Amino acid sequence: TYISCRPYLSFNAEFSKEKVGTFATELVEEFCRGLVINARLTTHIDLIRGGNTHHEIEAICKAFARSLNIALS
Repeated sequence: TYISCRPYLSFNAEFSKEKVGTFATELVEEFCRGLVINARLTTHIDLIRGGNTHHEIEAICKAFARSLNIALS
């Protein structure tokens, strides 16, 4: 994540399932895109490997949060 005032999201993730409970996994990219555009960030997200859809989403969120923390430090 880079704070550049030129928002851009590269999102490369294929989830194991289309839903986790009633939550549609396609909303993960939409959430990230909304955050990136409104916070004016440049962000690349790549899910390299997965298995359990819940853990895939959790890994993306945790890595995104950590990179944002580093960018703001």
